[in-house]
This record gives sequence, C-alpha cells and structure tokens, in this order.
Amino acid sequence: MVERPTILPNLEKQTNYRIEHFPGLDVVVNIDYGEKEDMDSILKIVRSCISGEIVNTEEVLNKLKNLKNRKGKIFFIKQKHEALIPGTKKLVNLVKNPSEDEVTEDFKDPRARYGLVGVMNEISISSKVRKILSLKEVQELVQKHKFFSIELVEPIVAFSDRNRMKKYLIYKNIEVTDLLHEELENQNLVNELREFFLRYGISMNDLSPRQLLMVEKNGKRMLYLTDIEAYTNN
Repeated sequence: MVERPTILPNLEKQTNYRIEHFPGLDVVVNIDYGEKEDMDSILKIVRSCISGEIVNTEEVLNKLKNLKNRKGKIFFIKQKHEALIPGTKKLVNLVKNPSEDEVTEDFKDPRARYGLVGVMNEISISSKVRKILSLKEVQELVQKHKFFSIELVEPIVAFSDRNRMKKYLIYKNIEVTDLLHEELENQNLVNELREFFLRYGISMNDLSPRQLLMVEKNGKRMLYLTDIEAYTNN
C-alpha cells in the first residue's frame, strides 16, 4: 500500500470548471487556468460564430487555429475521437465497457475508452496535477535528472459539439526556443513521477516518456507534462 502524506496543502478544491451552453455547443471552462484573457478570447470567438440555432464549430476552430500574436499561433487544438458500432451510426457508450464487436479499431483497447470521459476529466483533474507538479519535492526530482523544471500543459477549455458528436480540447501553445526531438529515455524519472503522484492520490494510468515534452527555453532544458486525460483520483 502506498503511504500518502497526512496533509495535502491546497491540493483539494471544489469543482474547478463551469459549463457554458451555446446553441449546439457546450463549453467546459477551466476556471483555475491562470490567464483569463485566453479564456475570454476563446469565448468571444464562440459567440461570434453563433448563426441562428447553432454555433458553427468549424468556424470557431478555424479562427482559433489561425489566431496569432508576435510569437506565433496562440492556441493548440486536440480533437477527441468517438466510437461507432460497426455498420451503424450509433455511438458506443465507452464508459459501460462494451464488447469487442461493438467497437472499432483502437477502441477495442480498453485504455482508449478513457477518451469519452477524458475531455471533462482532463479539465477537472488538471488543477490538482498542476499543484502537485509545483511542489518543491517534484521540482527537485526533475532537477536531479538534469532538467530545470517541469510544468503542465493545461487545458483552457473543452468543446462538446452536440450536433456532430465531436469533442475538442484547447491549450495554449508552448513558447520554446527549441523543441528537443531526442527521445526521453529516462524511465527512472517516469517511474519516480508515477510513485510521487500515487502518494498524493492520483493514478497516472498511461504515463510514458512520450507524455513528457522536452524543450529548451531561455537556455534551460525543461519538461512539459501533456495528455493527462487518463489520470484518475485513486
């Protein structure tokens, strides 16, 4: 059994998101995300794309994708995939553990079924993940492995298009001097991070080196943790 710390300072908090309903589109807003102007600009674009009884989600995504400042494109968009029962247009409820003949392609892998709840889960758990990463013990851990720091690539909002049954997560693009394309081969660091998160009540269900993006920023080697959709409270 993993022994947890007696006190979890500022790690537990009430709901850290709100849901805004638009015609045909639900927007999950990460209210703990630190840069309010980013959220405001996204919601402003959503409101500008309302036409009659529907939000034109494609128009929203195109505007976000092409929005730039002097440092480049501001936002990064990740689409979440749904699953269909083969030969039909009926969506599979992946939460209810469907049989193999109900799902296609990679959804036969139970791990892929996190995708259905991943959009909401990634936002709801991101605040706790960010606070754990900011702890002195975690920063010292990555420094021991020759990195300056580790940060979370945190979702700003999520879109759920009710008409097209598609979901998207919106992040801010990382500002880097250089993206380090070498592969992170330090499995010890991955294992130590997993053990640390377990102490604080989070299972990093699919943590692997590919989730740790290595960059050089202002001459310093840094790590960014990405894709926390499968992380759960344990």
